[in-house]
Amino acid sequence: GEREKVPSEASRRRSGLLLKLAETKQREFTRQYIGRKLDVLFEDCCIAQSGEKILSGYSGNYLRVNVRIDGDCDTGGLVGTEKVVSVENMDADLILEGRFVT
Repeated sequence: GEREKVPSEASRRRSGLLLKLAETKQREFTRQYIGRKLDVLFEDCCIAQSGEKILSGYSGNYLRVNVRIDGDCDTGGLVGTEKVVSVENMDADLILEGRFVT
């Protein structure tokens, strides 16, 4: 037979629950990489509001990873390269933060 339409209030509530669940799952997945080493392909360098230079890229499983750097973004030659990063933290936006493994 024909299905009944889900009331809009129920639809919004269900959608909200699913979005919250998705964020929780993403947070749990990302958090498990704190304390691990990841290969990161760096794509961009920017200056944060604090004035710090941040190199940003993605791990092999598409997690965003940031590394604070000293020196100049333009002359570092790190954009477009892959480096090993030791992950130390995760920020509120689920971006991993770490340092280069030497």
